[in-house]
Amino acid sequence: MRCVLTVLAVLFFGASVRAEEAPLRLAAPAEMIETGVFDYILPRFRLKTQVRIELAEEGDLELLTGGDTAVFKWQGETWRLSERNASQASRKFVDWLASDIGQNTLAAFQPEGAPAFLPPDGEAVLEAAVETEGDTHEGDKLAHFHCGRCHVVSDKNRMGGIGSTPSFGAMKNFPDWEAKFAGFFTLNPHPSFTQITGLTEPFAPSNPPPIAPVEMSEEDYEAILAYVSQIPVKDLGGAVVAK
Repeated sequence: MRCVLTVLAVLFFGASVRAEEAPLRLAAPAEMIETGVFDYILPRFRLKTQVRIELAEEGDLELLTGGDTAVFKWQGETWRLSERNASQASRKFVDWLASDIGQNTLAAFQPEGAPAFLPPDGEAVLEAAVETEGDTHEGDKLAHFHCGRCHVVSDKNRMGGIGSTPSFGAMKNFPDWEAKFAGFFTLNPHPSFTQITGLTEPFAPSNPPPIAPVEMSEEDYEAILAYVSQIPVKDLGGAVVAK
């Protein structure tokens, strides 16, 4: 009897681990994906819920104009989320995206200086700022340690960095600075040497990083975002065009 219980426990917990590790698949139009909105919102959702979502052609969740739950307006149409394979995790994402927190996160994604994704009722969210819960003091240290290799982060390393890379203060002039910082690990050249536990895939053995990798936890990432949110914008004497 004891052996039977042991086997059942192994099977049960093994299945639970596999279920937790399997990401939700989200299907969305290619043009919507290209805006970068998912690079911005999915890491934030993952940090809050520990639920991992990946984009796929066929998904457990699908964004359609004729779906079930209205979540935002984009390009003049109301988009809805349908749960193709309903689960507790998929319901978490639907509820989060439709909530005030999810809507504020969408509103903070401003690639052209204004929200590209509006609430389903079409009214802009008045308070679009997304609060970060990271440790700003720790983020200060981590940003200088990791990012200071290439960027001037603050006056502390004003003589450091690489000349061709913009400083943090300069990047905060970009209209989409929040999206760029939140999804930095998806923007070249960062994917080739950056590892964030739970957010990035391990390096392929056949394609190791060309330089010493930047390795951090999800908590480190959140701390850096919290730190960046409160550093001052550098006065460049004119508008900065993000490319």
